[in-house]
Amino acid sequence: MRNLRIGINSYTLRWMCEKGMIDTCGVIEFALANDLDIVQLCDNLPLFSLDAFQLDTIKGHCAGKIDIETGFKVSDFKGLIDCIELTRALGAHKMRLVLYNVVFANNFLFDKTNLCVLAGLLEMYDIEIMFENHFEYSPVDTLNLVRFALSCSTRFSICFDCFNSLIWNYSTFETLDLLRPYISEVHIKDVVIARHGLGLKVTGCDLGEGVLDIGRLFKEFEGKKFPSLVLEGWSEKNDIVVEQEKESAYAGIHVLKEMRKHV
Repeated sequence: MRNLRIGINSYTLRWMCEKGMIDTCGVIEFALANDLDIVQLCDNLPLFSLDAFQLDTIKGHCAGKIDIETGFKVSDFKGLIDCIELTRALGAHKMRLVLYNVVFANNFLFDKTNLCVLAGLLEMYDIEIMFENHFEYSPVDTLNLVRFALSCSTRFSICFDCFNSLIWNYSTFETLDLLRPYISEVHIKDVVIARHGLGLKVTGCDLGEGVLDIGRLFKEFEGKKFPSLVLEGWSEKNDIVVEQEKESAYAGIHVLKEMRKHV
């Protein structure tokens, strides 16, 4: 089923990016070489250092070949606007958003004036914001945030991360059940969970080799509009991992392409 769109997030190659072994154009070329539909360029890349010519070149190079999305952490309204402007300059129409160091009760998006300004920009630039269920907010907080935003504009949805909400004692499918009506994209990854002292240790692994029930994940969306699936591999940093990041990404992409055949 080709209309199930799959892609890769630049954090899948985070340690290569950090070491300067791959840059923004390299991430894009990796996605193109693997015949992906989406490349999500995030704030582990020096996107704000790109000049107008570089931004136009990237936009033109990707046009008609692959959809660019962006992903940012922001802590204030001005920073959010800056990220939207950069998203527009890249020709992207979706931006994954994590609100960082923003107390939920004092969230600047609960200010109707801010929200209306934001909604106007999103409409003008044809951009959708996807709130991610990240570590800072519980799944219930994320749900309440997207509902409030949707009261002003339809240009908001959720990017569902399969494991981020473990920190709030919500399992993958408990979180999915809660957020499902608003999910437009899934950050798909896999992990191994093992006992560690009096708690648990969560470690990233290749997609299909951990605890994620991929078959069930696909079944959860049967008969519904299927969200995009964006691979966001995660691993602890060490020299071996840096060399293996691409191989791990290839493995994850292969799993997604095989699963797509059966949707």
